[in-house]
Amino acid sequence: MAELETDTGLEITMVSIDECIPNECLRECSSVLTISESPVIVDTPEASFVSVNSYEVAECSCAVKETPSGGCLTTTCHNGGTCIPLDSGTWVSNANVWRQHSLERVRLAGDIVSVRRISHQHRVPHIVCDGMLFYNGPLTSAESTTDYILLQLVAGKPRLTMKFGGNSEVLNLASSEDLADGNWHKIDIFRSGMVVEMVVDSCNVEVNEDFNLSQMNENSCRTGLTLSSDSETAETFECNRPLQLGGLDPSTTFVSADNFIGCIKNLIHDGRLYDLEVNPAGYEGSAPIGGCESTDALCTVNSTPYCVNGICDTTTSEAVCICHAGWTGTRCNQDLPEYDFAEDSYVLYDLSAFQIDPSVSDYYVMIRTRQTEDALIWTIANENTYEHITLEMVNGFLQASWHLGDTTVTESLPHYPLNNGEWHSISFTRFNNFVTVKVDGGGSVREFSSQESEFRQLDVDLSSLKVGAMLVREVVVSKNLLGCAQDVRFKNQFLGLVADQTGVSDSQGVTEGCYTDACGANPCNGTYQCYDIWREFECRLPVTCADSPCANGGACIDLQPDGFRCECLEGFIGPTCEVTSEPIVTDLVLSTGAIIAITICLLFLIIILLMLVVCKKRIDDRYEKEILPIDYDSTENFARYDEEGEEGDTDTYDLSVLMAPDRYRDAVEEEERMTIRPIEEPLVEAERITPAKPL
Repeated sequence: MAELETDTGLEITMVSIDECIPNECLRECSSVLTISESPVIVDTPEASFVSVNSYEVAECSCAVKETPSGGCLTTTCHNGGTCIPLDSGTWVSNANVWRQHSLERVRLAGDIVSVRRISHQHRVPHIVCDGMLFYNGPLTSAESTTDYILLQLVAGKPRLTMKFGGNSEVLNLASSEDLADGNWHKIDIFRSGMVVEMVVDSCNVEVNEDFNLSQMNENSCRTGLTLSSDSETAETFECNRPLQLGGLDPSTTFVSADNFIGCIKNLIHDGRLYDLEVNPAGYEGSAPIGGCESTDALCTVNSTPYCVNGICDTTTSEAVCICHAGWTGTRCNQDLPEYDFAEDSYVLYDLSAFQIDPSVSDYYVMIRTRQTEDALIWTIANENTYEHITLEMVNGFLQASWHLGDTTVTESLPHYPLNNGEWHSISFTRFNNFVTVKVDGGGSVREFSSQESEFRQLDVDLSSLKVGAMLVREVVVSKNLLGCAQDVRFKNQFLGLVADQTGVSDSQGVTEGCYTDACGANPCNGTYQCYDIWREFECRLPVTCADSPCANGGACIDLQPDGFRCECLEGFIGPTCEVTSEPIVTDLVLSTGAIIAITICLLFLIIILLMLVVCKKRIDDRYEKEILPIDYDSTENFARYDEEGEEGDTDTYDLSVLMAPDRYRDAVEEEERMTIRPIEEPLVEAERITPAKPL
């Protein structure tokens, strides 16, 4: 703004426009910004101004959560991800490495008004104990809006300062561990109405055998308060200002804080994960650098990622891989098998060998189905107290319900279908009464959060976990899942799906593999070609080179009637050259045997060349001797002629000297020294003619 004022010579004042403040919404409100294609022109005698024609309207909804899924837009996939449109109108990204790290730019604008949840992870070097992590609020005291939120480290402890219409309130965790220890730490900020909580590292309290639930002390990792305000709109966070990370812009004078030195990652607001590197809105001083230098070294091995198909998480001394969907292994380099669930199939687990924290739940599974009937995905319960966590597919959409001892809470994702034949990952995480459910990495219509339960502990039977069907005394009674499943996890630990695998106590009707043979009977007629889209088929006209199917400059070769083939340029692979290949560089090392063999071959070639030279020389000598005999007398073909009629020209010139090669020069010279034989033919005397006298 300072640059704009300098360039124009005008004083610019920011006006807070928030249509959600005077609205009648009972819960969530979003200011929806509309920008017209027709500009607004203001003409004065001295200057003309052209501005964007924009306006806001208030909607009683959360725009982030209720945006309908659409096709592939220009901003759908980030970090090099390729958007693939599906038949259902939804989309997926094939950039696995960014599956959970691919959303928006860091900036809160007018469309985000009610701050429901902020999840923030940061890394602080042990040398620096003070610094601002983020600030969202007014830039100067001259602004009419005074609401703000400020998170910072003070002496290594987190401090949250908030103002929602009333006085500023401060949340401190003075008794928590020092966060400036060089390790990654997670800070969660939850707000529901005027109630605010701050939690550090999900309160991961170690549980021992003598642990008493009623004696849990969370003072070192959790704090909360109820904000006080006389304003009727206090529950609405009234601030349409940029979110500032790591330090304050010089023009910000409303608050003061030290700059942060360290690493920040995974900034999440209302389920939206923000991209902290690409296209920053602005910065002062040193530009932010992608990655975290102090930990990235642990996440690479010989200049390659340590986690092949996963996210690398680090401590000060080691790296841990959190695998992407469908992968396992220490470095996430093992592909997990797929399993088919037929009629009356299910898997029953016993989690007695796992350490259980009643305050935390973390479940994960992948499914693939096309069934239209309701199906059970996952359930764990306590039949005596009715406490449970259940994930189901109802009318093709995910529905989650849980009971923590007080009441049953049910939430769903009604805008994102599961029964479209694609693989979908489903995760259920809970800390106390805060529940988050995500499908395919979450965000937008693929995620919801809830704090509706009053109770915070879950008491379930550890041998009651079921996947695939509802059971009564190990008999399938309803909601049988027909399809495929893989990658079942509990607290990020992999569970099996058949007998003798981790955690499995019983498995019925589950077989390895996820078969499909929709085109086996050749259902398409004429020129149409059958495409198997997993247990369903489509009849389409064959793709030809006229459709330009080869990407990245690949050359298309028409193979009609069998389709086409793409010849890819260097650096690209795949059926349509759509995948970027990494060059494989290896050191060339020859064995001793190979060196000896090469040496023998070279000697053999040298011997052959010498033999050819000798043979060639002998042939040349023989040929040159036959060109002209030494005793050849060339004078026999010449007659002697004397212009004066005298007999002085009795010798002719011997041309053998000129015709003989240089190598025979000595022999020729010897021949010249010999006496030339006279020609024995009679001399012919020319007739004398007397010239005529002039008249």
